[in-house]
Amino acid sequence: MKNCPNCSHILSDEAVFCSECGAPVAQEPTQQPYIPAAPYDHTPEFDPADIADNKIFAMLSYLGILVVIPLFAVKGSPYTDFHVRQGLKLLILEAAAAMLAVLLSWTVVFGVVAVVAEVIIAVLSLMGLFSVGNNQAKELPIIRNIKFFN
Repeated sequence: MKNCPNCSHILSDEAVFCSECGAPVAQEPTQQPYIPAAPYDHTPEFDPADIADNKIFAMLSYLGILVVIPLFAVKGSPYTDFHVRQGLKLLILEAAAAMLAVLLSWTVVFGVVAVVAEVIIAVLSLMGLFSVGNNQAKELPIIRNIKFFN
């Protein structure tokens, strides 16, 4: 219950005007819930036209060695640069896992670990492709903590 600011008549909480004197009753502002921004989503930082124009090149960033195509073909696109940096991180991790697998192929345990690492890298690549497909620029888990190419 609330009171009319003009005549002090008791009103219901939903009242907009006083039923006694007709004076407007101020509504209490409703507080909007706090929704934190996703800390790893950089989509708002990029121009929608840049995203639309360079979507295919950004997708190439997650297809292994094809990352060199947008790296050298697209200049001046922050959206593509973001995805190229992530694609290069994935490519380097993939190459490191493959080299370790070859060097230590005589051990069965490391062979299994190398396969698991390759599967994780493939899943991260798919996540990057889906991110580009949804016109987003989200940092991928695991590699977001790797600070080279930033």
